[in-house]
Amino acid sequence: MRCPAHCPSCGSRDVKVEKIDYKMEVKHDGALRNLVISDLEIPICQSCGEKIFTEEVDAKINECL
Repeated sequence: MRCPAHCPSCGSRDVKVEKIDYKMEVKHDGALRNLVISDLEIPICQSCGEKIFTEEVDAKINECL
């Protein structure tokens, strides 16, 4: 996965791809459900902690949904 050149939030160039368990709430059948995507590779700013949702990351999340 390509890593962005800088963080869109703080401008730091210290962005690294990490594997995380990404937790989210999804509405399904009229109810909110907790979903965990294990080992999601996502660029994260090492300065401010911002998760950077690239097209590749979005595609992986949509695939899991």
